[in-house]
Amino acid sequence: MNFRRSSGSATLGVPSGRYIRPSSGDGCIALYRGDCNAPDIHLNGPLFMRVDLRAKKSFPFLSRANVELTLEMLNAFNNVNFNHQLNPGEAATIFQVTTAYTDINTTFDPGGRIGQIVWRINW
Repeated sequence: MNFRRSSGSATLGVPSGRYIRPSSGDGCIALYRGDCNAPDIHLNGPLFMRVDLRAKKSFPFLSRANVELTLEMLNAFNNVNFNHQLNPGEAATIFQVTTAYTDINTTFDPGGRIGQIVWRINW
């Protein structure tokens, strides 16, 4: 995907087929949305989505005590959330996705599906 410059050529050559270009052209410089009679373009991509599930069972014993067993699954459907690049540049690999979502700094989430078993005794 190449972006057209005001001279009409891109750094990787003239694009062929359909491509996205800025609304400014040789005869008009767009400062605000709708300048130069350019239509709006809406790009829709996959949403960032995670589904977490929990199943819990309580087993009573003695008079007021119980044991709780909980099964938790984070990102249960193993949805791949790709990282996006806000300013990818003009290289030959423009807009290629090379990594998936991970967050090991704040939530210790390495991405992918994670499950855990939790047990607890209440009295």
